[in-house]
Amino acid sequence: MQSNSVYKNSHDHEFRGINAFTLLELVLVLTIVVTVSSVVAMRYATASVRYRTDVTARQIILDLALARSEARRRSTMKTVVFDVLTNSYTIPEVADLRSPDGSGGDYKTDLAGEPYHARLVSVDFGGSARVVFDGFGNVDNGGTIVVVVGDVQKTIVLNGDTGIAAVQ
Repeated sequence: MQSNSVYKNSHDHEFRGINAFTLLELVLVLTIVVTVSSVVAMRYATASVRYRTDVTARQIILDLALARSEARRRSTMKTVVFDVLTNSYTIPEVADLRSPDGSGGDYKTDLAGEPYHARLVSVDFGGSARVVFDGFGNVDNGGTIVVVVGDVQKTIVLNGDTGIAAVQ
């Protein structure tokens, strides 16, 4: 049921006023909504960058473990070659089952593309941008890989004794 009020003006004409929001109330509500939305958007963007950085670091760790596992399984050396200029790395002679045509080919991960949007800042395995796992899964040199997404940076450390990678 609407609440109507009857008003009379100076000419004795009746008109009914319907209760409504004032312009000031609408402006206040819009100001609050815009403020809350901007805070939420900034937090979402920050969380998204952190998530992409974590996913990138985890993928590199998993791929180093894949190379190590393939070296042990085949009892042959497996190399992971990092390219800082193209923000990618390759594991030659390991089939890439993610390829769209299913043909395999060398296992390659492009960190600049989806879903990572990351940049390789530096790769250092004893002065080299490649790491070699022998047939027993031992690594020739330990080292570090530094990746960045936006302003969030992660350092992955490959232990030279164990051949196991972790985020520092």
